[in-house]
Amino acid sequence: MMSWLDKALSNAVVLAGGYQALVGSGLTPALLHRAIMQPDLFYSQSSGIEYYDAVWMIGMLNAAGPLKRWIYKWFRGLQALGVAVLAAWMANLERGLLLGVSDSAILGVYAAGAKVASLVLLPIGAFQAAWGPLSLAVSQSPEAGHTYSRTLMGLSAGFGVLTVGTHCFAPGLLRLLATDVYIAGAAAVGPLMLGHAVRAMGWVGGIGIDLSKRTIWVVPAQILGLLATVAGFLYLPIREDLLRVAWASALGQGVSACLVTWFGQRCQKQSIQFLAPILLIALSIAALALIPPFGAP
Repeated sequence: MMSWLDKALSNAVVLAGGYQALVGSGLTPALLHRAIMQPDLFYSQSSGIEYYDAVWMIGMLNAAGPLKRWIYKWFRGLQALGVAVLAAWMANLERGLLLGVSDSAILGVYAAGAKVASLVLLPIGAFQAAWGPLSLAVSQSPEAGHTYSRTLMGLSAGFGVLTVGTHCFAPGLLRLLATDVYIAGAAAVGPLMLGHAVRAMGWVGGIGIDLSKRTIWVVPAQILGLLATVAGFLYLPIREDLLRVAWASALGQGVSACLVTWFGQRCQKQSIQFLAPILLIALSIAALALIPPFGAP
């Protein structure tokens, strides 16, 4: 109750100070209207509002402290918004790159494949809901590093099997959920699903960011991931545009996850074993590259 009252009083002081500053500057609605509609009369009477300078200074002094604290809290809250916006931009970037080199028909095929790949978001969402409380609960335990390592290895193995399995049966899923027109989108399912899975693994590897409460480091990781997506689309030696966009997206997600992991280790080092998960991810990439989807054209 006292905390709420303190915030209410602080906001009231900010509003009062801002109003005093507005009045002191002479920018009230009436004076602004007069300045626009009757400039000669306004400037001839401007000497009559000079006393507002003192009121303006008092208002700014009253508002400066609470306003500074409010802006700081607001900026800290924008960090999470920035992460969400950049994550949403990833999908728009993929479609924009594909539309720049192909027509809208291939964009629909890619969207169908992306929809099938998004099925992996169901287990990822369930894991994310459970991972937050679990990671914080074991963070002070001597076995925290072992728990994080086992979790990361389990994710790598589980999502690897799920990704390769869905990749193999993607044509059948597209026939079931859509029509034969979108069968070509099966080529994009595996890489896109792998990108989602690698991003989820980055939450485990970068647990140090959450524990140190320095989520601002996720933003540069997301930005560099977007740049890696563009670079992958431009330079990956893949002829088919749809497949190149899908692998470029997976590359961007991988770069972002690696940077989140690195930043997390810099913020608060954890004794996590990364060799086995890296080998499992490499094995999944090789399987996606070598095994064609069953029944693909």
